[in-house]
Amino acid sequence: MKTLVLQCLVVVLTLSFGIVSLRVSRHQTMHSEAHRTSWLLTGIACVILGANGAIQNVGAVWAFLAGPGTVVYQGFIRWTPVGNHSRNVLSIAFAVALLVQGFARLPLSKKVVWGYSLAFLLASGLGGWYGWEEGSLVEARHYLMIAVLDGVQMIFLFLALLQALRSEGMDRLLWVCLVLYAVRQALNVFWWSGAAWVRVPGAWHASLLEIQAYSSLVWTAMLSIAGYRLFLARRGVRVPALIETPLLHRPSYLG
Repeated sequence: MKTLVLQCLVVVLTLSFGIVSLRVSRHQTMHSEAHRTSWLLTGIACVILGANGAIQNVGAVWAFLAGPGTVVYQGFIRWTPVGNHSRNVLSIAFAVALLVQGFARLPLSKKVVWGYSLAFLLASGLGGWYGWEEGSLVEARHYLMIAVLDGVQMIFLFLALLQALRSEGMDRLLWVCLVLYAVRQALNVFWWSGAAWVRVPGAWHASLLEIQAYSSLVWTAMLSIAGYRLFLARRGVRVPALIETPLLHRPSYLG
């Protein structure tokens, strides 16, 4: 029961963080377009992640109330890999999008926004298809694959964060939020790899309750930072990148 409650809390926090990120982007029209785009991509991805998780959690609550051995419970076990991998592959697409945007600096337009949004939805669908092909939940197989996909996202996300330092592509508050998220993903690789050994006597593994508890703490911290960033954005405060090149921000007297 505690795990289910925390799981639902993580979904609420994810969705809330996505909505706040979209509002930050909306109120940041007077400052860096790159920073605005980074918040926008983050908001879109997290809203889709939250909505996806909410749908799965409705099934989780239903299955919990129905109890093991029921048709509802067995159906939930069958569809769990679909939902999990759908979000995992979407998360990878989000990290790749941040990295691509850091290099390409595509102008913020409706076509770009719809393009990224469509890419996120397609990635989510691709992950869902892979989850369906995997079959019903088998801990050793499913948890190990979650660890692999989290590891892939972690790599792309850290590359995107490094690129953001070089290109000043996101403000320091979003950068800190995504560092917290990347560290969470790194720990997930370790924890879900251990969870794959849940049926092996004597093997250590983190409990699902511990994993969800840590995730809720990370999302709470991220939401708090995003809320503060929205507070600053509404007042027109410019938040700089973590590392800025002073020459790039001095007024030009040439010409």
